[in-house]
Amino acid sequence: MTGKRAGQPAYLRSFTGQPLGTSENIYGTALRTTYLSDCFVYGNGKQLLAAKAETLEYNSTDEWGQEAVGQLAPLSSLKPFSAGDKAVASDQVAAIYVPCLSRGVNRHLSVIMWLKRKGDAPSSTIQRGLIDLARSSAQYAHAAAKCNVDAKL
Repeated sequence: MTGKRAGQPAYLRSFTGQPLGTSENIYGTALRTTYLSDCFVYGNGKQLLAAKAETLEYNSTDEWGQEAVGQLAPLSSLKPFSAGDKAVASDQVAAIYVPCLSRGVNRHLSVIMWLKRKGDAPSSTIQRGLIDLARSSAQYAHAAAKCNVDAKL
């Protein structure tokens, strides 16, 4: 889907102060352990936000944080919040490691919102907006991936 979004949440607009366009590709299957969703938000021809939800499995939540989230923002900047098996956020990224399947290889969803360009909004406003966006995306992905355990959202 490409084009301007009417009625977009105020915090999404506040990330950059500009009207936003989006491009989205969703790949979901009814297979046991496969789900992938990517969404890219553009404004004035530049990528502003990248969002990803995919089925993954790490040995520990710390390993997930280091590998999946640590490459996008310094680990020291991430503050925990309550969601999934682990959730962290800053004014650059919000990520949730969400329980999905009771058995199988990839039993979790990794949901990550990565803000690539900030506007003039205060860091606390941006962080709250990213957390809200991550929670909403996690709820959607949890249903779309046909998860069978509580998401803890």
